[in-house]
Order: sequence, then structure tokens, then C-alpha cells
Amino acid sequence: MDRSHIAGILILLGALLSPTAHAHSGSLYVYGATIPVHENPNSAQNALHTLSYGDQVTVADEAVSPKPSEWLKGKIEVDAACIVGYIRADALLPLPAPDLALSGFQSLTNHLQEVGPAKSERQEDVTTLTQHYDHGVTLSTRTFHTPYGDFEDQNLLVSNITVAQGFLLARSIVNQDGIDSEHMSRLPKIEEDEQGNAYVLDDGYWQIISVKQTPDGVLIQFPERAD
Repeated sequence: MDRSHIAGILILLGALLSPTAHAHSGSLYVYGATIPVHENPNSAQNALHTLSYGDQVTVADEAVSPKPSEWLKGKIEVDAACIVGYIRADALLPLPAPDLALSGFQSLTNHLQEVGPAKSERQEDVTTLTQHYDHGVTLSTRTFHTPYGDFEDQNLLVSNITVAQGFLLARSIVNQDGIDSEHMSRLPKIEEDEQGNAYVLDDGYWQIISVKQTPDGVLIQFPERAD
């Protein structure tokens, strides 16, 4: 394993799992196939319950020792009962999990509430339609008007998440092989640009995933392949 890959994993376990990364929201959602819930922060214990993709967790307490960034105390409602236990946070996000049966950004935005009307702006041969959603999500659709027809691309801007979390969101959005696919177990390889901003440019699946930190939040783009 090379040093850059190790650095990416360390950033994932630090920036993604830190308590401050989740402090803005009392609810988190499962972005992995399964996550066990333990009575204590010890993965060697038998699980009290097993969470599945899309399940919701209410944060009950700050992360705890022995490694605070890896564990959180959560409440899970199951069959009119409440389970309280400790959960590894490496596949939890403060956004409802995208619907894997849908493709594109609608897999996420269908779970969100629109905030205000969409705004349309045209500059020369490009029209930009911007729609804000709850959970700090903004979807921008650009339409390029050319002599050969109209072409579109879309960007998703999300506030209050890390680049590592943005990659987990992006991999769910582009996933077409189900929750148990190998694609859904991939981790981000985080790099930094010349200004020190974190980003991921991942070409390991059928579509390129681009996730980068901007002053306004984490920007997710799916550039088209050149081939």
C-alpha cells in the first residue's frame, strides 16, 4: 500500500468521522450495506442490532474513547422499541441515502424538500437553473445552447459535509449494481490542489466521480468520459 493511499484512509478516518463533521445534525443515515450496533464501543462484541442502507440513526452523544473519531452513540427506532448503542461512523452521512433504484441526482433530491423557487439565469449561450433543497443541498443544471442542439450538465453543492463524505454520497448516486456491489465498498483517495483544498477524482467505476472542496461547500460533478 503506497503512502498516498494510507494518507487517504487516515483523512477518511479523521475528517469524515470526526464529531464536528456531524455536529450540525441530530440524524444520520446509513450509506453502507450493513453496520452493526454494539452495546459498547468494541467491534469484537456481538451486535445488538444491524443497520441497513438508508436506515436513520439519531445521535445520542458525542463520540467516545478509545478512538473518538470512529464511534458514536446512537438511538435506533426498531418495531416501536428504541435501541441505544455504539456505531462505527465510517458510512454515516447527515443526508437521506439516495435511492439506488434511480439514476442521477434525482436519486437524492427526490428525498429532499425544495427551498424556494428555482432560479433561471442565462448568460450568452448558457442557461443555468438553480434549485435549493433542505439539508444544505443545491442542484445546478446548465444547458448549453449550440447549433447542434442543447446539452446539459449538473452539479451538486452540499454544505456541512467533508470531501470524504461527498465521495460516499457520489458513489451512491452513480451506483447501478446494488448495495452489495464492490463499488459500494470503495474508499476515496483524497488529494490536495495547489491551494490546499481537498478533492477526489475517481476513475475506478463506469463514470468519473469528481468531488472537491469549495468556499461554499463540497461540489460533486460527474464529468463525461473523453472516450
